[in-house]
Amino acid sequence: MYVTMIQEYSPSNFPFVIITGGSSGIGKEFLHSFLNIPHEGTVFNISRRKPEFSFMPKRPFEHFSCDLNSLGNLESTVQKIIERIESSSVKGPILVVNNSGFGSYGHFDQLDIAHELSMVDVNIKAVISLTHRLLPLLKKQSGALINISSVAGYVPIPNIATYAASKAFILHWGLALNAELKGTDVHVLTVCPGRTETAFFDKPAMGNRTARKSSGQKPEDVVKESFCALKKRKPVLVCGAKNKLFAFVTSKMPKALFTSVAGFVLGRKKR
Repeated sequence: MYVTMIQEYSPSNFPFVIITGGSSGIGKEFLHSFLNIPHEGTVFNISRRKPEFSFMPKRPFEHFSCDLNSLGNLESTVQKIIERIESSSVKGPILVVNNSGFGSYGHFDQLDIAHELSMVDVNIKAVISLTHRLLPLLKKQSGALINISSVAGYVPIPNIATYAASKAFILHWGLALNAELKGTDVHVLTVCPGRTETAFFDKPAMGNRTARKSSGQKPEDVVKESFCALKKRKPVLVCGAKNKLFAFVTSKMPKALFTSVAGFVLGRKKR
């Protein structure tokens, strides 16, 4: 057991870190934050693209190119990481950051169904598969999970219906999983950012809605808030004051009403 080592869940107390989607956005900021913490333990990244650095990492780093749409590919990748951790002379807690995910924008019946199903695979199935495979090791060595959901997970939102529903799953599943793990040395934090200054809205599937990120938080602020919430062992974090207000207000409104409000806030799309 490593309870004394992680009593404050400080980022510097995790010899091993496993991140999905560390090549861009919030995941990239998480990755850079850990690579700037000197340690003998390794940081592992799982994504299709290899992250680029403008600095010299202060600890070992290993990238695994993996298509998270393929559970078979993910399974073999995770097995390699487990073998590296178990054979390492460095021992201690493990932090897993389930960050990978993407969205789409538009009326559901007009969207590419292959893209929608792929979103479910990456946003939900990959998270479940990765977590289920790693939990025995986390229970053995202790550790924590940070699951990146979204404030969109608090409400059904027209025009991003599949994405919002996938993030609602991560929110509810993460809270339930954390409750199940009470009494173990594994903590689960579900992080719900709002608009963030990343390339998320720049993609064609999101309608190239670049302006949407201009009023959002910076990725480094999301990561900083996440670290603070993890230290306090919070089960859920809604990032930013506006997002906290949004989550609170919508939780008090009838579902049909706040669905209409959410659609108005995001912006209506004509057929």
